Amino acid sequence: MTEYTVFAVDGSGTRLGEAAFEALKLRMIFNGVGTWTLEGAPDALGLIAIGGGIEVRREGEAFFSGILTGLHREGPYRLTLRGVDSLTHLRDRLALPDPAGPPFTSQDHDVRTGAAETVMREYVYYNAGAGARSERRVPGLTLATDLGRGATVTGRARFHNLLKLLQSLALQGGGLGFRIVDGEFQVYEPEDKTGEVKLSMDIGSLRDYDYQLRAPKATMVYAGGQGEGTARTIVLGENSAASVRWGRRIETFLDKRQTPDTDEIAAAIEETLDRAGEQVRLELTPEPLAQMEPVRDYWLGDTVTASIEGAALEATIRECAVMADGHGGETIVPVAGTSMAEALDALARLYQGREGLEARVAALERV
Repeated sequence: MTEYTVFAVDGSGTRLGEAAFEALKLRMIFNGVGTWTLEGAPDALGLIAIGGGIEVRREGEAFFSGILTGLHREGPYRLTLRGVDSLTHLRDRLALPDPAGPPFTSQDHDVRTGAAETVMREYVYYNAGAGARSERRVPGLTLATDLGRGATVTGRARFHNLLKLLQSLALQGGGLGFRIVDGEFQVYEPEDKTGEVKLSMDIGSLRDYDYQLRAPKATMVYAGGQGEGTARTIVLGENSAASVRWGRRIETFLDKRQTPDTDEIAAAIEETLDRAGEQVRLELTPEPLAQMEPVRDYWLGDTVTASIEGAALEATIRECAVMADGHGGETIVPVAGTSMAEALDALARLYQGREGLEARVAALERV
């Protein structure tokens, strides 16, 4: 039994009261905007109104917060509310070249260099927090203490989407995580749990799995730095393993004329190859065991070991689907990403196993 409590909040994050519910569904995404659905009686959910949203507590601890984006009323007895998580406030903002503008005549970019966490917090503070122009401030948004985590990065903001800028800086900073919970922007370091958390059918910690493979969208990047014509700096980067694996050299161009720094251009190429690269989506249905329970022992951004068809995969938790009812029932399905080479190894083992089984069946049929 796991206790979930849902509170209705207004647009400033002030609690209005508890909302009794029949079913709660959360799609929580690492460094991305998740979604939520809440079902129940109209009277019980009536405090959750347009312009407001919800706070979710799990076992009394802050777990999720979001805003309302739609509703569906089915007769007098059932109401379904839908929304997105609070990171949507950052997706709604641009990172301006001058946060004090308009006008934008004093500088063409807002350039910030430092530890990734520090730089990320500054962009949030000046574009959505207390340092932003009054009309751009997200009501009630605060920032957690800066611990200076992550590698040194440089951001160059010029009308970039704020959320996408933060995602880029978090990746360049060494894979940091960030979220908004109860109105507070937080940066954190995901953990390597591969030695402690092993999801495997053999030991009873994995009930089921499902995975999909996707070809890359780009394997070769030509990045243009500053200069014009033949004087323009061009830096190349390639994921040669993916090119060989899929038998395709997929080229793309990246415009980085705003920076003269070749290290920044190289980092942008690496990020582009990562985002446009081959993808493995691994959906895991765990069986909670001691030291292997989701939320308590591993969560978004953490890396665990998943044993699939005899292959031990290092799987990074990218999403989690959470389903709860008002009576303590809970189901959590993590969605992970892993390396293509490891996934193909698992597939090879799977196909070999099937071929062996089919051969044995055929031999029996001939007897």
